[in-house]
Amino acid sequence: MEKDFQVFLSFKHTNPDGTETRDYEFAKNLYDALNEAGFRTFFSPVTLHNLGISYNQDFIDSALDSSITLIVIATEAGNLESQWVKYEWKRFSNDILSGIKPNGQVISLVENLDIHQLPRYLRSSEVFDVSRGRLYADVVSFISNHFSGIGEPLPEPKPKSINDEKTQSGKAPVSGSSAPAPSEGTPGFYEQEAEKAAANFPADYSKEKKGKMLQISINVAKNIISKTRIIPMVDDKPEE
Repeated sequence: MEKDFQVFLSFKHTNPDGTETRDYEFAKNLYDALNEAGFRTFFSPVTLHNLGISYNQDFIDSALDSSITLIVIATEAGNLESQWVKYEWKRFSNDILSGIKPNGQVISLVENLDIHQLPRYLRSSEVFDVSRGRLYADVVSFISNHFSGIGEPLPEPKPKSINDEKTQSGKAPVSGSSAPAPSEGTPGFYEQEAEKAAANFPADYSKEKKGKMLQISINVAKNIISKTRIIPMVDDKPEE
């Protein structure tokens, strides 16, 4: 199973009452912007579902190892201490400091947080306030500049089409075509789910291999959705 990512999004997914955090909302919007720009991005709610696996440390470690950029999203200081969020940013930053990731990049997206509320390493890295205009475009541009500076090839932006009306995070856009997205069991539904998984295929896959993997993804999507299998997300794991 391929685990080749360029950007890793780290955030607390749910509140204690099970509702989604504001961190998740910002992460989802950023994922859509990065995905549109062509970056292979690890975003747990989409990535794990598309690959048909649960959140586990081996996979997370592999995704962190392959990623060049880690983006930490926090609207509350306490969310940075969430067990898995803390594990992700500390492991990634330690790899940079130890020289394992000499080209690694850490970015923080925060809301209503004083710089001194951030852990020391995060406050010394690039910090974006979510209230700034053009937030997502600016973050994508900042990452692109970093990639160019270290000689990393920039991804090809995805062409926009009617089929892209439904974003990779599963949310329909505010404007555009009013045609409803295919529902489970209707023509094109499983193919659309599989195309989400195909977004994570490495760029060096041959056309034939992509075709085979896409068909496998279609079958996986049918199997997962038809059995209504629930994939645990970030905060389905015990907190500290």
